[in-house]
Amino acid sequence: MSELRPWITELRNRLSEPPARRFDLASDRQLLVLPVFVDSRELWAMLIRRPEEIGSIVEVGLPAAVVSEATDPWSSARAAAAMELGISEEQALPLGTLDEVVSIEGRPTLTCVVAIPHPLPSPAEPAERTSELLPMPLTALANPRLVEEQTVEIGGEERSFLVLHLGRRRIAGSVAAAVQKLLERLDMVGPIDAGQ
Repeated sequence: MSELRPWITELRNRLSEPPARRFDLASDRQLLVLPVFVDSRELWAMLIRRPEEIGSIVEVGLPAAVVSEATDPWSSARAAAAMELGISEEQALPLGTLDEVVSIEGRPTLTCVVAIPHPLPSPAEPAERTSELLPMPLTALANPRLVEEQTVEIGGEERSFLVLHLGRRRIAGSVAAAVQKLLERLDMVGPIDAGQ
């Protein structure tokens, strides 16, 4: 087995201490996968936009999966990364989890950060890809044009969520909150209070 690259070891250390905070809830959790890689000595996140998403809102990884307390989140996270990015599950290396956030729907969300290869392999069937890959350097994510809190009504209840504006792209909800948590762990930005 080849030796781990220094950035992978460094990220694992940064994500392990202090341990990620979890909500003390018995309910199932939404799983969010945040793939990262290094290019030109800079850390990047692989954002994914699906065709059903409206406008320029970007999602990351597999935000729709649900895991229970009895489920190993890493097997689901690695499978999601493999499916979305066209890599093997072994190529999605677990780095750590982030503090839990709450989705717009009110579900606790567990974020698994995985290291992925760069460049990604070319898909065998490019026409089958329905999502758009949007690699973005963490330095750009740490310096959005605008950070705002928006409110939406769901089931008669108003919920607030964070929106990061990055040029023509917007990252919203638990995805934006998870990106924010990663940036905080890496000391790239201070906390933003948006009801998360």
